Amino acid sequence: MAYHAFWLPTAEKLGLKWVPQFENGPIVEVGDLPAVMDELRKLRDALAGNPKNDSLLERIDWILEKFSELDIAEVSRIAIG
Repeated sequence: MAYHAFWLPTAEKLGLKWVPQFENGPIVEVGDLPAVMDELRKLRDALAGNPKNDSLLERIDWILEKFSELDIAEVSRIAIG
């Protein structure tokens, strides 16, 4: 699984708070969404540059795009997982 092989070790190396919790499907308050997105960008940057990670980068880009499309006036929490 890509999460255990790439996302989690990289997130731990970077000292990320949210990404390691994704496995358990956390509920994220909309106010925490900027921090979650920032961590995803850091993860993406750390994984970039290796062609083997292209599919991982596409997935992160897709997640960031979907989060950016959210109308935060209509959402209070987001389930991740």
